[in-house]
Amino acid sequence: METMSVRIRYRPIRFGWCVRKGNIEDVRRALRLSYTLWGGKHNPLIPVGDPGDRARQLVETFRVDALYPVSEDPTLRTFVNSFSHLIWPSFYKEFFVSGMGGRLATFLDIYHPV
Repeated sequence: METMSVRIRYRPIRFGWCVRKGNIEDVRRALRLSYTLWGGKHNPLIPVGDPGDRARQLVETFRVDALYPVSEDPTLRTFVNSFSHLIWPSFYKEFFVSGMGGRLATFLDIYHPV
């Protein structure tokens, strides 16, 4: 009889915060969102608009699970869409949605610290 062993490690979802290079408001918004997650300190800020492939290298180095454009910018959206294998893990495109009792979190990760 054959046996199979499986090792499972749980970790929070690792988001890559896509920010416009040199835009401090994008950085502030990304950090505020990151602090609502358990693994917030492991979510990298990815400056998009840098010449070269530095942003792509950051995505690969930190092994992010999903990319989030912090602002509605065509450059950020194009960068996120270039990683077709990093599918957004939720039906909603935002972290918080309006509900009957106020703002609701869309990720299980968020319920614990908040």
